[in-house]
Amino acid sequence: MWTQLSPMVLGSVVLGQFSEMREVESDSLGVVNLCNEKTSSNGDVANIIADILEIASCYPVISISHVPRCCNKVAHATASWAFGSDISVFWRACPPYWLSILAFCDFVSVYPLEF
Repeated sequence: MWTQLSPMVLGSVVLGQFSEMREVESDSLGVVNLCNEKTSSNGDVANIIADILEIASCYPVISISHVPRCCNKVAHATASWAFGSDISVFWRACPPYWLSILAFCDFVSVYPLEF
């Protein structure tokens, strides 16, 4: 379970190293609670959370919050794809078709098109 969720949180925090981002969102309430130190864990998960908190400590203010997966489909799909891939990619212009479709559906669900 944690193996599938941690790359998304780690990816969000690492991405923040290269931008002005001060907010990290995850659809894993367990990971969010661990990062916000509302719960504790031992073993490998504790080490991953410690790494996330160390990176997060580079920011004077950072928010790690939970969002439902239905509101986080694009990020979840991208993290899942990256976790299962052994190649490194960077999309300069257009994302792959499957990701464009997800983003469009996500946008339409938030901002319904009127005809």
